[in-house]
Amino acid sequence: MGKGNFASVYLLRQIQKDVEEAAGLMERRVLKVLGAPNVWEMHVSSKLKSLLPPQARSSFTSFDSLVALKDGAWLVSKYKGQASLQQAINAYRKANKKMEEAVVMFYAIELMRAVEALHKTGLLHGDIKPDNILIAAPDHLLSEPHAGGSLSMRLGIPEPDHESWSDLRTHTVKVLDFGLAKILDIGQGRVKALTKAGYAPGTAHYMSPEQARGTGDLDYRADLYAVGLLLYRMLTGEEAFPGDNAMEVIGLQLSAPTPNLPATQADDLNQVVQRATAKSPADRFSSADEMAWAIKCAHNPILREGPAPAIATPPPLSKPSMLRRIFGR
Repeated sequence: MGKGNFASVYLLRQIQKDVEEAAGLMERRVLKVLGAPNVWEMHVSSKLKSLLPPQARSSFTSFDSLVALKDGAWLVSKYKGQASLQQAINAYRKANKKMEEAVVMFYAIELMRAVEALHKTGLLHGDIKPDNILIAAPDHLLSEPHAGGSLSMRLGIPEPDHESWSDLRTHTVKVLDFGLAKILDIGQGRVKALTKAGYAPGTAHYMSPEQARGTGDLDYRADLYAVGLLLYRMLTGEEAFPGDNAMEVIGLQLSAPTPNLPATQADDLNQVVQRATAKSPADRFSSADEMAWAIKCAHNPILREGPAPAIATPPPLSKPSMLRRIFGR
C-alpha cells in the first residue's frame, strides 16, 4: 500500500476455505512493518489510547496487534477501505477539480480537534501531512479499491456535489504514524520538545522552520504550521512550497513567505493560512482550538457576532515526567 523511509505498509487478506471466502467476505488487515530505528512508533501507539479522553480516541488509528521483533516491529490493524487525504487530493486533481470549501473546512476542523487532543496528552506529532491523515466514510460509501465507479468513490470519498456530502458528519478524520512524535516538556512557562539538536526529521513540504533548523527547540506550534500548509494544499491542490528536492523546499520553508490563496478564496481564510504558517512560532495561533475557531469564522463570518468560546492555551495536561515513565524516555 505504501513505503516510506522507516516503514512499509501492506494490505493483507485472510484466506478462508469456506463459505465466507466464496461470498467475498475475507477478513482484511493492514500490516505496518517498522525498521529498527523506528520502533518508537510502536511504543507511542501502544500507550496513546490510554492517554486520550474517550471522545478523542476515534480520531486516531489503533492497532489490534503490536509485535516487537529483533530488527523492528509489526503493527496490525483492521482495514475498512479508508483513503488517505493524499489519495483524496490526487483524486480531485485527476478529475481536474478542487475540493469544495465546505469539505476542506470540515476536514480541517476535525483534524484540529485531533491535534488539540494529542497536544493535551503532552505529545507533538511532528509529521502531519496528507499521507498521515485518513478519511473514513460510512460503510455504505466504501467499496473495494478495484471496484467499479469513479476514482473518488473507489477511494470511499464521494465526488463534489454528490448527495453524500450533505452530511459530512458521517465521515471520520483519523491521524496516524507516530514515528516522529515527541514528548513536550514544560520549563519556565514554555513548552519544549525533547529532541536531538542538529537532527531535523520530518517531511520537507510540511516542516516548520524551527523543525528544519534541527535546533531541538520545538513546541506544539510546529504541528499548527503543518496544518496551515495542509489547508493551503487542500484549497489549491498545490504545495505552498514546491521544489525539485527536499533541500530546496526546506530553503523556502526557512525564508520564503507562504503564498496567498487565490483571489477566489475568502480573505479571512487566507489570513488563517498566513497566521498558521508564520515563520516565528510566536506569531502563530496559540493552540489548535484557537486555529479551529478561526477556520470556522472564516467559513462562516456570522460566528464572529456571537461570543467566542473560551480557548485555553497549552501547556499539555499530562506531566512530562509521567510521560517519560510511560514511554521509557
